[in-house]
Amino acid sequence: MKYTAAGPMAFLVLALGGCTSTQSSDEVSQSMQITSSEGSSISDSEGITHDLQRKISEISEQENIPAISAGVIYQGAIASASSGALDRESGTLVGDDSIYQTASLSKTLTGIIIQSLIVDGRLDPKGPIATYLSPLLTADARKRLGSITLVQLMQHRSGITDKDCTVYRNRAEGEVVQSGYTRTELVADLNAIDMSGRTPDTFEYTSCGYAVAGLVGEIVTGQDFDALLRQYVTEPYDMPDTVVTLNDAQKSRLVTAYNKRNRSEAVLPYIMGKASPGSAIYSTVHDLQNLQAAQMKAYREFKTGRTAGPLILTKDVTTASLRQGFGQAAFGSGLIILPHPEGPFYLHDGDLDGFASVYVFSPKHNAGVVILTGSGGQWVTESAIEMLVDLIEEHR
Repeated sequence: MKYTAAGPMAFLVLALGGCTSTQSSDEVSQSMQITSSEGSSISDSEGITHDLQRKISEISEQENIPAISAGVIYQGAIASASSGALDRESGTLVGDDSIYQTASLSKTLTGIIIQSLIVDGRLDPKGPIATYLSPLLTADARKRLGSITLVQLMQHRSGITDKDCTVYRNRAEGEVVQSGYTRTELVADLNAIDMSGRTPDTFEYTSCGYAVAGLVGEIVTGQDFDALLRQYVTEPYDMPDTVVTLNDAQKSRLVTAYNKRNRSEAVLPYIMGKASPGSAIYSTVHDLQNLQAAQMKAYREFKTGRTAGPLILTKDVTTASLRQGFGQAAFGSGLIILPHPEGPFYLHDGDLDGFASVYVFSPKHNAGVVILTGSGGQWVTESAIEMLVDLIEEHR
């Protein structure tokens, strides 16, 4: 069975309509491994690892991908495979500990931070963001932003768009952001937002909104976003290479990205500053698989009636209509529910001019796929969803 969609969510989002509702090759790397979720070796009798390496190698050759790392989880088995090298001139092969920028997949991690603060009682999902941001806003801005709630912000229906953040508004297509984005700039942008003429509660996918969410977390806790990421994501779920800023050792494992329109043109990593919560967190397949295993477990437990914990990002969702007959997708707080005949798939992905990522799982089947690559495009999410469907069908 082959699943076909409009392409990655980065592309699919661009096809979203306005209707919304709210609901309760020679370079093949040789890094193959399979473990149980507890970390001990298990039998590879089902051939999961070999299937994954074959698929990754085929993709690498067909799409001329300089580096790709992928992982699958199925019924507790965790497998990974990679193809390519850290850069086209290097002999250093990539593996599941190679570091990539995750682009918009960063929103899932930010969603976990915000949900953690909600669970701790420090944030109210229905609370106005102007209340939390009050110390930084002018009286006029507090009034203009006063009706926007945190849940609207997280579900892309706050009225705040990417044009409201200068880091996105000033960027030309294909231009890598290197200037960063300071708190002072973000606050100035917030104070300048004019909400007149905007339709309340209308869905519009926004990275700027997640920059604002990161700022809300900083104000409420008195910690910077890097500290929040460590406290609520990387330490609880054993993700030591998931960071905003790389140390020297991590830089030695950073993959070089290449322009998806010209795979011989190297692209620098994005420097996003306070926009990192929506666009620029680094991670590895190994780290994201640790998170995915924990998140699938949390979703299975939630299905049995347990209270929603910090990993449940879709307790409430906004359903957005897709054009061209693709149905609907439900957007939670950093995680998307995509309907599928095999049951709902939970996912998020990201695509910069080089780096791309996808993170998709099915709690029903206890199966998930992670792909990180140094040169993206429409193939990334299509491949991940197809891998997940194949995994379910071939090993059920």
